[in-house]
Amino acid sequence: MKKFNYLFVAGFTVFFLACEDNSESFDNIALGEDPPGVECEIDHRTQTPGGWGAPAAGNNPGTIRDAYFDAVFPNGLTVGCAAGYSLTLTSAAEVEAFLPSGGKPEALDQDYLDPGISLKNSLASHIVALKLSSEIDHYLPDFGGAEYLLCDLRICDGDFAGKKVQQILNQANKALGGCSSNTTVEEAYDIISSINENFVDGEIDNGYLCCTKDVTKDDDQEI
Repeated sequence: MKKFNYLFVAGFTVFFLACEDNSESFDNIALGEDPPGVECEIDHRTQTPGGWGAPAAGNNPGTIRDAYFDAVFPNGLTVGCAAGYSLTLTSAAEVEAFLPSGGKPEALDQDYLDPGISLKNSLASHIVALKLSSEIDHYLPDFGGAEYLLCDLRICDGDFAGKKVQQILNQANKALGGCSSNTTVEEAYDIISSINENFVDGEIDNGYLCCTKDVTKDDDQEI
């Protein structure tokens, strides 16, 4: 069973639960298979690259980014793959400087460290945004109020129906870094951008993701 750990950040108790790395079990559910799941609550939340790249104001995503980046990503936020190329952002300010990044979605051709506006890659932009949403959803129970973790939701239909968000994110990182992947760069961009746009600000549900009963935020909570 998965358990919560906790830490304290600026007077708040912050719980975290890491998603499983499902990269090796990508084929456990056949492509196109109907996903096991239930309808999701609207309380799930995602953000677009533009949301995570916005200057902090009020309670917007930029404020959350600035408040929690160091706690959630103590070694920086890295996307891509170890056997290929990667992009690392070392601070909330560097995230703001990079997002949103436009340009053609394509595999990286070198390693990048805090590139700011010099890197134009919309796939990298969307992967960074999803990783922010997914990891902050682990650490902050109130980021998305639903009991199911964002990373454990599944694609509802289409060629990748049944795959978990975490599985898709793993494969998209491989495609971005130029490693062997079960998704093309174009497929990765289409899927990750659709995930990011599905629950924007926790106020909409485009129906792209289905919930599962694999693990909830209340499972074996330890304080």
